[in-house]
Amino acid sequence: MAIQLPNPGTGNGSTGDNEFVLWTKVKNNFSDQNNAASRLVGTDDEQIPTSELAFKAAFSQITPIEDDRAVSASLDFNDLAAGSRRIMRGDSKNAPFVDPSAAWEVHTYKSYREGALTQIAFGFGGTSSYIRNRTSTSWGAWYAFTTNVNTYATTTAAGANVVVDSTGKLMRSTSSERYKEILAPLTLDDAAYDNAMQLAPIVYRSTADADNPAYHYYSFSAEELGAYDPAFALWRETETVSDDEGNVTEQPLDERIAEGININALLAFSHAIAIKQDKMIKSQAEAIATLTERLDAVTAQ
Repeated sequence: MAIQLPNPGTGNGSTGDNEFVLWTKVKNNFSDQNNAASRLVGTDDEQIPTSELAFKAAFSQITPIEDDRAVSASLDFNDLAAGSRRIMRGDSKNAPFVDPSAAWEVHTYKSYREGALTQIAFGFGGTSSYIRNRTSTSWGAWYAFTTNVNTYATTTAAGANVVVDSTGKLMRSTSSERYKEILAPLTLDDAAYDNAMQLAPIVYRSTADADNPAYHYYSFSAEELGAYDPAFALWRETETVSDDEGNVTEQPLDERIAEGININALLAFSHAIAIKQDKMIKSQAEAIATLTERLDAVTAQ
């Protein structure tokens, strides 16, 4: 039922609701759970913006994707209101990343203070889900908090096929020619081979929390490999910055930092070294065979 508002009259005692009518309205307001006055507590900070049941009803309805709309400023993740649940196109503005073939189910929630929002984007088709916050008037960066369930449910005898970038985003490592503009075969001349032989593997103890400090490990220095060729290292090029109002953004570093090793690059380079060494061994074998024939000829005389 609709809320029944008591009529106080004009204050002269001869107008408005009598005592019976007044308290009947109060009772009805608080006894009807479908529209109780106690549930409509306002829209100010720290108050429920609408009745619990009305809010649930509104949030259970998804505003569908609008396929016939061109990408424009009006189709923007930043424009979604608190309490909304909407399907958005993959090429909408300010999506976690632009993918015309994808779509997102976006939930936008009011947070603890004026202007503060939390937005969650659930990706379709195996795409990760992302979350971000707006503390006042500016949105922070998107952060992935899930990956495709098959990432963890499926095992394989193949090598590692994922990489984590400096913002924490999990990405698949692609090797198909569909993702490559091939420049040339990787071959090493004598000078390049000599330089490659200067790269030194190391034995070290790890200071990472997940590693046993008593164990020793084998690898390379990412800094040394990156100095030899930037393609050998994985780089951090941004940092997470929070301003005085709590807005979080990713800002470029003045100088990038080597964080890890590009295993695919090392594998390809190691094979190029092996090919170079194979040619050297065959050339030396041919030279030895020639010298052996000459020696046998001299011995036979």
